[in-house]
Amino acid sequence: MSIKLLFEVLFSVVALNALLWFFPNFGLKKEGEIYIVYPETYQEEGKITLISPANGYQTETFPQEFLWEGDSSNFTFALSAKSSFNNPFIKSVSVKNISLLEDFKTGVYFWKVKEGTEEKNDYNLNWTKPFCFVVGPVLTSVSAPEAVFPIYDRIPFTWDGSFQIDFSWIPSKYDPECDATAKSYIVEIASDRFFKKTIYTKKMEEEKITLVNISAIIKECVVGANSTPFYWRVKAIDAWGKESSYSRVATFFMTSIIDK
Repeated sequence: MSIKLLFEVLFSVVALNALLWFFPNFGLKKEGEIYIVYPETYQEEGKITLISPANGYQTETFPQEFLWEGDSSNFTFALSAKSSFNNPFIKSVSVKNISLLEDFKTGVYFWKVKEGTEEKNDYNLNWTKPFCFVVGPVLTSVSAPEAVFPIYDRIPFTWDGSFQIDFSWIPSKYDPECDATAKSYIVEIASDRFFKKTIYTKKMEEEKITLVNISAIIKECVVGANSTPFYWRVKAIDAWGKESSYSRVATFFMTSIIDK
């Protein structure tokens, strides 16, 4: 083996060892062609159970007490306005609850608990999966919903008014990492993509709606045409009445299955 080749091999070994030293999970977990690094190990399920405030809870008053269940005699509680728990409020307790008298602002909060009394956000120790809650009214609106169905789908109908459309969308959130979602939604359907002529509007609390035999839609279908395009969008309303922006406009086509 030449001296040059020997140095190249030694350099590769040293570089690989350095990489594994700084990134110990490198190459251990693989999904397709994407390497996944898991920086935090969560508490064994059932060992500690977060109770209140519940995940996704929405309130106008900051919770004065946090409750959980667990077998340990000592716990560490963490609270943060960031899901990453950067600079969290941390406190150790010997009971299964904690009361906070501090004056916290409105916004989205995350909380978690671990066994022990070490008051630091140590990723090498097991925390529970965080719960989140919202104290409102929040300054920013929830995210705009994302249309799921129908998008460029053809909806069969008969001229006597027989059809069904199942509209659905991705719920709006206050924070991408928080399960708290909007309180209600407003769906609009129009015969033009600029919504100068809205032919149907409906408010509901779920992230879906089924429309059956709506005469206003049938009236806008063009007689003799293979299909007629319609346009729909949806916006969210949070628990304090603040509206999000509209989703992107989606298109669907009403297609007659019987000639008129």
